[in-house]
Amino acid sequence: MNPPPAPPPLGLWLALDVEATCWEPGTPERAQQSRRAELLEVGAAALAPFGPAPLALFSTDVRPTREPALTPFCVRLTGITQERADAAPPLPEALGALWGWCAPLRARCPRPDDPLALITWGGTDGALLTREARAHGVALPPWRPLDAQRAFERWRRRRGEGGAGFSLARALDALGEAREGRAHEALSDALAAWRVLARCLDPAALTPGAADLLAALAARAAAAPEAPCTAWRRDLQGALGAKEEFERHARELVEVGLVELDSRGRGARLTARGRGWAAGGCPSGEHPQLVRGEAGVAHEGGAAPHAALHLPQHPGGDAEGDAPAAHLAAREGEAARAE
Repeated sequence: MNPPPAPPPLGLWLALDVEATCWEPGTPERAQQSRRAELLEVGAAALAPFGPAPLALFSTDVRPTREPALTPFCVRLTGITQERADAAPPLPEALGALWGWCAPLRARCPRPDDPLALITWGGTDGALLTREARAHGVALPPWRPLDAQRAFERWRRRRGEGGAGFSLARALDALGEAREGRAHEALSDALAAWRVLARCLDPAALTPGAADLLAALAARAAAAPEAPCTAWRRDLQGALGAKEEFERHARELVEVGLVELDSRGRGARLTARGRGWAAGGCPSGEHPQLVRGEAGVAHEGGAAPHAALHLPQHPGGDAEGDAPAAHLAAREGEAARAE
């Protein structure tokens, strides 16, 4: 059996998206974009683990410094004008505002010392954030990635559907989810990535085999509530399917936060969320007790970070386009540690 998957973290969840400077496809500058791109906008939504709605929103422009002049292509794609970019705070100030905004939300979580769960669409945004923070000498808090794109692909494969190569816009359409704001606006894309992930982590959408396994585990937990871990291979595997299918169902339950596996992957027990769902068909109360609402950040100089969506003048008229810094390797930003 493969190593047991880690359950989603229970520290603060942060859906995050960045926009970056970019160049017209087919140009020499575009070929060097992965090295030249700079942050231009950061958007984030703070969430309780498995929470049903954002607790607070954050957005700020960022002033590029190495190549401050935006290309016409970049202005068209992101909607950020040269005037907006010139008035924005530099990267150290913008990221300082972001982490300052996160701190009180994180402190009130049940597990405030846990790493952030960083929700992104793919690994490009985390990679670019990591690279630019290092270039400017900015320390990043520890995080664990929650890649909405990979979660969506796994969710589709479990249902026998192809999910590879989906853009964020196409994933939203496939799920019937509406976008708030416009494509390539950082806060809009951050919220869109969270909406896709939330659908993929919804216990109501379990595959039949995973639902059967959850019911069996719940029945055994009810019969022996003090047992630290349910032995599954001996008692459940024969009844619920072949070894490979059984392990696949267990991994699905871990991914949606309903089950924990032991270190050898030979036993399973329900999490608090799993017990709540098995008992009443609803998530448990294991969430941060935070007040929902927008959270602006006071800022001196430049453009103040804000929490407002720039709605398109012509809804539905924005193309998804090419993602800035699309050539960055996903693995580069999958974990960051404070220096």
